[in-house]
Amino acid sequence: FLPSAGGLPLSRGMSRRASAGASASPSRKTSTASQRNEGRRSSGQSPKSPTAARRNSSATKASARGGLRRRSSVVTFKEGSADVDFFGTVNAQSTKQDISKLLRLLADATQRSDKEIIVSACKAFGRVCETRKGFVKVLKAQGVDVLIQAAQLPGKQGGDAAMRASRPLCQAASDWMDAVDEVEFTEIPDLMNITRQLGVFDEGVAISALCAMERFGLHRREHAAAMLDAGALAVLHRIIGAHRNPELLQDAHILLYRLCDLPAETVLPQLSEEIDLVKTVSEGLSHAPLNMRLQLSGLRLFSLWSKLGDRKVLNAIARASAQAALQRAEGDLQRSGFVHAADWLSAVAG
Repeated sequence: FLPSAGGLPLSRGMSRRASAGASASPSRKTSTASQRNEGRRSSGQSPKSPTAARRNSSATKASARGGLRRRSSVVTFKEGSADVDFFGTVNAQSTKQDISKLLRLLADATQRSDKEIIVSACKAFGRVCETRKGFVKVLKAQGVDVLIQAAQLPGKQGGDAAMRASRPLCQAASDWMDAVDEVEFTEIPDLMNITRQLGVFDEGVAISALCAMERFGLHRREHAAAMLDAGALAVLHRIIGAHRNPELLQDAHILLYRLCDLPAETVLPQLSEEIDLVKTVSEGLSHAPLNMRLQLSGLRLFSLWSKLGDRKVLNAIARASAQAALQRAEGDLQRSGFVHAADWLSAVAG
């Protein structure tokens, strides 16, 4: 090292100045920081911590880059779950649009055999049919056909749920028929459609339908003619073929007699199209040979049809063994000691 003027090496002098500067720098930094804080306090600003400074710097960088926005997460739901949630909101007070949507979803699920949708839709269907107002909405939207198609599926594919939903439907249909006013002839098409669709499956619906049709026929003869034009004979033929209850058969025979007790030109076209009805009536009589009330109602109907004078109808009555049924009934009455009843039956049957 080179000696300095004081006789000390140059390195030692430099080290002294460096140590003096190092000892003086913390105090200077502290005083400078305190002055800054006092200035912020006087201006109403709080001193910022290093963490806050880093946050501000990050925000400044983000704003400088145009701002980074967090993308909102989008939750997607399956269509099936949304449909199930919709079914839970459907009831008898639902709008016609909701009822139409319910039936459309049920029809689509029936084609795909989607059991989950079918079960949920059938539960909603049953809730709708709990009131007369809801049943009318289903009726106007052709919902009976949709449920019948679903009921034809196997039980494991949703057919059982459709059958359970048919119970409130049939009950609502019976209540509607019991309350329908025979003066409102505009209800005849709906009456015939309900009877055609549900009368075969449920005996209660069939009985209510027979009573309602009888009220319409007794109110005006024009109503009887309108029911004939709407296919009443075909509907009653299906009911007689499906149900063998003697009381129901007797009511059906009486209704057939009243519907056919019209001019021949009104009855013959309809009866000729449904000529197998003659054979079905004869089979019903053979199933209850000792029920004389049933025998009388059936033989009385044969007598009315024979008086129409149509060869096709007469041949059908002959093939149905109506004469044998009359002789059997007369013999049973005579052997039972009711000779006067046998004579009366012979006179009525002709």
